[in-house]
Amino acid sequence: MLRFISYTTADLHSANLGELSLPCDDSVAIWSRAGRAQPGRASVALVVESTINIFRNEEKSERFEAGDVIFSEGDPADRFYVVREGTVTLSAQGRELEQVGPGGIFGELGLLDRAPRSATATAETDCDVVALDERGFIYHVSQTPFFALTVMKVLADRLRRESARAVA
Repeated sequence: MLRFISYTTADLHSANLGELSLPCDDSVAIWSRAGRAQPGRASVALVVESTINIFRNEEKSERFEAGDVIFSEGDPADRFYVVREGTVTLSAQGRELEQVGPGGIFGELGLLDRAPRSATATAETDCDVVALDERGFIYHVSQTPFFALTVMKVLADRLRRESARAVA
């Protein structure tokens, strides 16, 4: 399953990023403005699925069995995670917030603000995840700027979703 993040050229210019051109592996589909999946090079679309490609060959990963708690609400936070395989369920105060699958990230908030974990992450299925500490995060942001945009998009989506739930 591919998940798409779309940015217009105007969005990229207003962020002072100028023209953005991402080389992509031909196995990664880029969603065009015309609505077709296109392999190869993209200038106005970013793909969350590409996140997993950054970490595909990462040697250090952590494996969790279904039901394992990766971290608990209130725990200290010094890293965040990228799911390579499996599904992780995020919950807070006993309420399921979302499920994160391959290419998805979780735990980013704690790394960015260093506050205790605001949610619990539990392996829904057997999982393989890559953990990034602050140093690793800074490295990946500097080497692959679209990674930072992906993290911001995830944060924005989660904030919007929780705001909508609060109003409902």
